[in-house]
Amino acid sequence: MNWRPLTWKDVAGLLFVILFVGGIFCLDAIYPLRQINWSFGPEWNCGDVTPGSLVCAKKPDERHHRSN
Repeated sequence: MNWRPLTWKDVAGLLFVILFVGGIFCLDAIYPLRQINWSFGPEWNCGDVTPGSLVCAKKPDERHHRSN
């Protein structure tokens, strides 16, 4: 195969992609998305017990509780 030499536009495009992807990784390291509740719906409450381990529990139904 015959490859053409890289132009300044090729180098600028590669540099832009490398900086963009690197910026995304840096932002993810600084502000991780762990605050999001990845549950089954609003009636479920999920939390991280250990990294990579997610435990979900269903919230009690407020309509069926008696108040004395």
